[in-house]
Amino acid sequence: TSHPGGFNVRIAKAMSEIDKVCPFVHLPPQSGSNRILKLMNRGYTAEEYIEKVDMLRSYVEDVCVSGDFIVGFPTESEEDFEETMKLVERCKISHGYVFEYCPRPLTKASQMEDDVPKEVKNRRLKELQDLLKKMALEESSKKVGKVEEVLVDGRGKKENQFSGRTKDNKLVIFDGNKSMIGKFIKVEIVETSPFFLKGKPIIEGA
Repeated sequence: TSHPGGFNVRIAKAMSEIDKVCPFVHLPPQSGSNRILKLMNRGYTAEEYIEKVDMLRSYVEDVCVSGDFIVGFPTESEEDFEETMKLVERCKISHGYVFEYCPRPLTKASQMEDDVPKEVKNRRLKELQDLLKKMALEESSKKVGKVEEVLVDGRGKKENQFSGRTKDNKLVIFDGNKSMIGKFIKVEIVETSPFFLKGKPIIEGA
């Protein structure tokens, strides 16, 4: 994870050159509106954020980018919110955490009027979450039929079901056994959803 202001070409190059670094980065934009970003004192513009994501993808083509977002920040208009939606689509952000604004003590924002109605915050939260689900499904669908290396980290919810993570942090569910936990295995992706992938372990020599 990195504040967008501190993310630079050295980090992107390291991600592309060091095998132990996974192609996943949490780069929280918070908003796609330059006016709101200025009020948040984020220190960058939406255009600068997009440039950094494009630069990262020029080094790490299949990198997964996730982010944090705040909806309903004081004075946020429908136009401001639409800029956030556009940023998500433009940067192909396939995973995100969305929060409704609420005042935090000792911040400059807490001195501003919390003027976005609760029902508007709720609607924007759902709309942005729905868009992120759509982007996640589009991204995950590309993996169907492919074989992924998965680090098995535990059991699933059903009997004989286990879970793990791909290099780009996608959750994979598959049938297996407890001897797989803590190991890297090959898994063919057979089904996808916005939240996880379903797979079939590739048994060597089978």
